[in-house]
Amino acid sequence: MSKLSCPICKAEVVAFKNLYKCINNTYPPSGDSCKFVLFDDCLSKLGKNSFEEDELQILLNGGQVELNLINKTGKGFSCNGVLEDRGKYHSVKFVFEDSKQQVPSKSELDNDAIF
Repeated sequence: MSKLSCPICKAEVVAFKNLYKCINNTYPPSGDSCKFVLFDDCLSKLGKNSFEEDELQILLNGGQVELNLINKTGKGFSCNGVLEDRGKYHSVKFVFEDSKQQVPSKSELDNDAIF
Protein backbone atom coordinates (compact mmCIF):
# COMPACT_ATOMS: atom_id res chain seq x y z
CA MET A 1 0.00 0.00 0.00
CA SER A 2 1.32 3.43 -0.90
CA LYS A 3 1.66 6.17 1.68
CA LEU A 4 -1.63 7.78 2.72
CA SER A 5 -1.72 11.39 3.94
CA CYS A 6 -3.99 12.72 6.66
CA PRO A 7 -6.59 15.19 5.34
CA ILE A 8 -6.24 17.25 8.53
CA CYS A 9 -2.53 17.53 9.34
CA LYS A 10 -0.91 15.89 6.25
CA ALA A 11 0.98 13.36 8.40
CA GLU A 12 0.99 9.68 7.46
CA VAL A 13 -2.19 7.61 7.82
CA VAL A 14 -1.56 4.06 9.02
CA ALA A 15 -3.77 1.03 8.36
CA PHE A 16 -4.75 -1.11 11.32
CA LYS A 17 -6.96 -4.22 11.38
CA ASN A 18 -10.25 -2.36 10.86
CA LEU A 19 -9.38 1.32 10.73
CA TYR A 20 -7.13 3.98 9.27
CA LYS A 21 -5.59 6.43 11.72
CA CYS A 22 -3.26 9.42 11.54
CA ILE A 23 0.09 8.82 13.25
CA ASN A 24 -0.49 12.09 15.14
CA ASN A 25 -3.71 10.72 16.64
CA THR A 26 -2.86 9.88 20.26
CA TYR A 27 -4.85 8.40 23.11
CA PRO A 28 -5.61 10.01 25.37
CA PRO A 29 -5.82 13.07 23.12
CA SER A 30 -3.46 15.93 23.84
CA GLY A 31 -3.42 19.49 22.50
CA ASP A 32 -1.31 18.42 19.50
CA SER A 33 -3.27 15.26 18.75
CA CYS A 34 -4.86 14.91 15.32
CA LYS A 35 -8.38 13.46 15.39
CA PHE A 36 -8.37 11.61 12.06
CA VAL A 37 -9.80 8.07 12.24
CA LEU A 38 -11.75 6.25 9.51
CA PHE A 39 -13.22 2.82 10.19
CA ASP A 40 -12.66 0.52 7.22
CA ASP A 41 -16.00 -1.20 7.72
CA CYS A 42 -18.16 1.95 8.08
CA LEU A 43 -20.22 0.85 5.05
CA SER A 44 -20.30 -2.89 5.79
CA LYS A 45 -24.04 -2.93 6.57
CA LEU A 46 -24.54 -1.65 3.03
CA GLY A 47 -22.54 -4.36 1.29
CA LYS A 48 -19.13 -2.65 1.17
CA ASN A 49 -16.80 -4.39 3.61
CA SER A 50 -13.66 -2.33 3.04
CA PHE A 51 -12.10 0.40 0.93
CA GLU A 52 -9.76 -0.19 -1.99
CA GLU A 53 -6.42 1.64 -1.87
CA ASP A 54 -7.34 3.96 -4.75
CA GLU A 55 -10.64 4.82 -3.04
CA LEU A 56 -8.78 5.75 0.15
CA GLN A 57 -6.37 7.98 -1.76
CA ILE A 58 -9.27 9.80 -3.43
CA LEU A 59 -11.22 10.23 -0.17
CA LEU A 60 -8.19 11.46 1.78
CA ASN A 61 -7.42 13.98 -0.97
CA GLY A 62 -10.93 15.46 -0.79
CA GLY A 63 -12.40 13.69 -3.80
CA GLN A 64 -15.51 11.60 -4.42
CA VAL A 65 -15.64 7.85 -4.95
CA GLU A 66 -18.38 5.92 -6.69
CA LEU A 67 -20.30 3.60 -4.38
CA ASN A 68 -22.61 0.74 -5.32
CA LEU A 69 -24.42 -0.26 -2.16
CA ILE A 70 -27.35 -2.39 -0.99
CA ASN A 71 -30.05 -1.20 1.41
CA LYS A 72 -31.63 -3.27 4.18
CA THR A 73 -34.35 -4.59 1.86
CA GLY A 74 -31.77 -5.82 -0.65
CA LYS A 75 -32.30 -3.08 -3.22
CA GLY A 76 -29.14 -1.73 -4.81
CA PHE A 77 -28.40 1.95 -5.16
CA SER A 78 -25.52 4.03 -6.47
CA CYS A 79 -24.12 7.28 -5.20
CA ASN A 80 -20.83 9.02 -4.65
CA GLY A 81 -19.12 9.22 -1.29
CA VAL A 82 -17.01 11.94 0.29
CA LEU A 83 -15.12 12.00 3.54
CA GLU A 84 -17.11 13.60 6.37
CA ASP A 85 -15.82 14.79 9.75
CA ARG A 86 -18.14 13.37 12.43
CA GLY A 87 -16.29 14.89 15.40
CA LYS A 88 -14.68 11.87 17.06
CA TYR A 89 -14.13 10.02 13.77
CA HIS A 90 -14.60 10.37 10.01
CA SER A 91 -17.10 8.54 7.85
CA VAL A 92 -18.37 8.60 4.28
CA LYS A 93 -21.22 10.93 3.35
CA PHE A 94 -23.46 10.06 0.41
CA VAL A 95 -23.69 12.46 -2.52
CA PHE A 96 -26.46 11.83 -5.04
CA GLU A 97 -25.97 13.41 -8.47
CA ASP A 98 -29.43 12.58 -9.78
CA SER A 99 -31.90 14.75 -7.89
CA LYS A 100 -34.70 12.32 -8.83
CA GLN A 101 -33.00 9.51 -6.96
CA GLN A 102 -34.25 9.39 -3.42
CA VAL A 103 -31.92 9.21 -0.49
CA PRO A 104 -32.57 5.88 1.25
CA SER A 105 -34.23 6.38 4.61
CA LYS A 106 -32.27 5.71 7.78
CA SER A 107 -34.47 2.69 8.49
CA GLU A 108 -33.68 1.26 5.04
CA LEU A 109 -29.96 1.71 5.59
CA ASP A 110 -29.97 0.69 9.25
CA ASN A 111 -26.55 2.31 9.72
CA ASP A 112 -26.32 5.44 11.88
CA ALA A 113 -22.56 5.72 11.28
CA ILE A 114 -23.11 7.45 7.96
CA PHE A 115 -25.69 10.03 8.96
